[in-house]
Amino acid sequence: MAVFPEYAIPWDVLRDVATEAGEAVVAGSHAVERGNSSRKVYADLGWGANSPAPGSAVVPVLHHNRLVALQPKLTASMWESSEFGNLRVGTGWAPVSSVGGLLRFGVLLGSDFLRVGDEPVLGALVNRALPDCRFLAVPSFQFPDAGEDFLARVREEVGRYQRPIFYAGSPAAGGTAILVGHTDSVRLQEFPRQAGYLAAGEEGVIVADVDLGSVPGQEGISNNPDTATARVRPVALASLVYRGYEALEDYARFLDELAPLLGDESAVMTDRLFERLEEDSARYRNAGAFRGPIQMQPGEMSARERRLRRLEKTLPSLNTADEVLPYLAEVILPADVLPLPLLRSALARGAAQVLESWLLEEGGSALGEVYRRLPSAGRASELPDPPLTDPAKRAIANVVQRLQVPREAVGVTGNVELVAEVPEPIDPSLLREDRTDEFAVHFGLEPDVPERTLRELFPLPRSGGVSEIVPAASQTLQLLMQADGAEQFLFAGVVRVSGDAPSTHALYTLGRFGPTWECWRERLTDDDRELLTDLDEHLLAWMPMQKKKPNK
Repeated sequence: MAVFPEYAIPWDVLRDVATEAGEAVVAGSHAVERGNSSRKVYADLGWGANSPAPGSAVVPVLHHNRLVALQPKLTASMWESSEFGNLRVGTGWAPVSSVGGLLRFGVLLGSDFLRVGDEPVLGALVNRALPDCRFLAVPSFQFPDAGEDFLARVREEVGRYQRPIFYAGSPAAGGTAILVGHTDSVRLQEFPRQAGYLAAGEEGVIVADVDLGSVPGQEGISNNPDTATARVRPVALASLVYRGYEALEDYARFLDELAPLLGDESAVMTDRLFERLEEDSARYRNAGAFRGPIQMQPGEMSARERRLRRLEKTLPSLNTADEVLPYLAEVILPADVLPLPLLRSALARGAAQVLESWLLEEGGSALGEVYRRLPSAGRASELPDPPLTDPAKRAIANVVQRLQVPREAVGVTGNVELVAEVPEPIDPSLLREDRTDEFAVHFGLEPDVPERTLRELFPLPRSGGVSEIVPAASQTLQLLMQADGAEQFLFAGVVRVSGDAPSTHALYTLGRFGPTWECWRERLTDDDRELLTDLDEHLLAWMPMQKKKPNK
């Protein structure tokens, strides 16, 4: 079984994860979005129950290419219930039924895990079903300022639950560990005697065999660390090795060179393995000391550095390749895979270049403040330290280049505004031209139909004056709606005329999100909005729409 941190896997890659998911995967969690796209992913993975509510967060459990559980988050963290989010909490909790022969287990997200003892309703809900769970999988996401107080409380909670805890924390906060018994973080770091521990700033994976044979609540969890240790057989404490860094590329090549020796137990190859480890100790020692893009706390050693130092220290007492292998197990990534901080920096560089060209064309803009923040954010990818390999430099250049899209190809010059919601189904075949003495409305199934038709009827100006207001290219709005989950589209054009002369016109895009249709156009300035108010209201009057406060 693999357990990922909270919010680590978005719903749109679940199919790929399921394809690779051997026995079972607790696939972090994701926010449930409106629309049918995520529901289709669930259905493709064999989920036949009701889909979770939009606005909630759920933990998918995958087994052999099938989705077997979607456990909702039961409590909102501070940032999920503030101005940054409005989480719709779930109300049910149940163990995951046997997966591929595994015993039943429970899934609790980090904040739920910590609040069971403090909130009576939540406690009653979980404690009622807890006896059926042999272990708990806990994907978690905590901000770094939660610090050791939070992690200490996690370890304290092991005694409450009286069963093994597979805790997957985010790299920002750390805490990832297999918790069996009351073991502090210092003792957990004693790999390979212990399964290991990933602190804040570390990216990696803990692999271990855990004895689930005892019955929770009967034998309980021993407070004796040695008894707890006996239930866990460490296999690997692997870090992510980014070959894009020169220092780690050398380490990865060293591991490639050792691979044939590690896979051959003959006496000759074993002797050669230990000779290489003694002769080239500087190569893996340097990799241990390498800090990389995500900084550890000052003075703290990474799990990789502790592990490789211990290898060098204990090498004289080791005798076989199997004894060496746990110290050298790593997740080696391709050379063009960028660490997240470098990827973000490359995106900032590309965005800064695009905004700079826009600002040169148009002069002062509200985007100027955004532009001023981007160059410093992009500096890490422009002058990388530690040094990068050529494949990593090319990967950064590709990211920057991908953002260099001509502005005229983008079409949207402001934010998108939700003009209205249509609560009832729309039959496109019933939509026809509507013309009064003051307005004309045209609908079409293709983005260019309404504007083309209106231009045929009226000499709509293409530049100059108020009448040139065309909020956004309909096709661009369609692409934005598709990204948000819409699955069917209509396009509308509305023109206001005075006699035979047009005064202003606008284009709208309608998309179906499940049973509901929405009507979008570009959000305009207050001055422009006054000119288009009549157009919006005429469209609302023509169709069975209900006004809704713009929120996009």
